[in-house]
Amino acid sequence: MKLFETKCWWLPVTVKNKKVMNIVVGFTTKDEDCIARASLLADQLQLPLLDLSESSKKIINCNNCSDSCLLLLAVTPDRLELRQTIKRVKPLVVDFFSPTMRYRLLHGGGRKQLLAKAIGIRSNYAPSVLDATAGLGKDALVLAALGCAVHMLERSPIIGALLQDGLVRLEKMSQTLLLQLTQATTFPVWSEQNKLAKFLQPYCGLNLDLKLTIIDAATFIGHCLQKKVQRSDADIYVPEVIYLDPMYPVVQRKTALNKEAMRFLKRVVGDDCDIDELFLYALQLATRRVVVKRPRSAPHLAAKKPNIIFRGASCRYDVYLNSKISVATI
Repeated sequence: MKLFETKCWWLPVTVKNKKVMNIVVGFTTKDEDCIARASLLADQLQLPLLDLSESSKKIINCNNCSDSCLLLLAVTPDRLELRQTIKRVKPLVVDFFSPTMRYRLLHGGGRKQLLAKAIGIRSNYAPSVLDATAGLGKDALVLAALGCAVHMLERSPIIGALLQDGLVRLEKMSQTLLLQLTQATTFPVWSEQNKLAKFLQPYCGLNLDLKLTIIDAATFIGHCLQKKVQRSDADIYVPEVIYLDPMYPVVQRKTALNKEAMRFLKRVVGDDCDIDELFLYALQLATRRVVVKRPRSAPHLAAKKPNIIFRGASCRYDVYLNSKISVATI
């Protein structure tokens, strides 16, 4: 028995600007499983494979790298990391068990937080959500923890690989969670078993429904719309809510985007120049609403005024209701 299940689909993908970015895959130990995972990833992404086992901290020679940027997808025994070898910055990792994530699940406000209100989650209702700009999957995990069936889309195969790795580790940990929670009361408070049970407390009782497809969101939604019009498939995917969290526009003052990790992520993913087109597609597919996360003072997407706005300290959620849904019914 599992507390939750995760699924991931790899669609035919290509890495944009991989020559410019000089992305390579490397394994950090001679462990057979580590080498096998690195080899599979290198094949999927069509990237070079390097042996980093002798010195995983060694900076790879990149004299010929344009824009002085070399990215390394490092496969370690524990996780997949995206490292920037020119700068000594913290690697980019999808970690659903980070202290920040655990705190958010425990003390984030549950159904009272702005994200949940914008999505339309209630005590007896949790909609199906298409997260069309998954990023590192943090909002998707929160929504799944609140009971939503979440389908993540990520167009960057590099970030998609990190997400897939995070989902695999999340599912494996569910088995540990089941075992430890059944044994925790039989161990002393200072035991490692109880420490682990306390660590996993935010995930207790969750029945997560998280899926991932690595594909451009506009292509995915366009395909769903085409099938919807043609009525060619009874199993066509039509979400109740589509959630968009595009890359924030560049600003001068210090914001979340200006943090090192977010600048790192932006460098890999690039600008969401087609977000207006994706937004208009989303309005045609979602049966109940489209929710857009924006900086507090940023203009509305496609200059379209939302039906409802939920404002936070640094961001806001613009809610666009389906024309068949009235504000009084939400």
